[in-house]
Amino acid sequence: MSSRHRSRGLGRALATEISAIARDLGLRKFIARMTPDQKGAVSTFERLGFKTEALLQDFVIDADGRTRDILVMARDVPAAAP
Repeated sequence: MSSRHRSRGLGRALATEISAIARDLGLRKFIARMTPDQKGAVSTFERLGFKTEALLQDFVIDADGRTRDILVMARDVPAAAP
């Protein structure tokens, strides 16, 4: 994301809208997967309430043929506000 768009609440607004859609669809949990070295993504998901649930060692192979770990993070879909 361009620096001029950071810290404007776009991520939080998107997360709020996605949560509403997930509730409407009857979903119960969000899951995100990324490599542990994606520090910015991990930090963003933590701010959104995601917690680490698993680290899958050597789970994928990158374009250079190296195995990479995958971090699995999740959070419950929040209940609708009264």
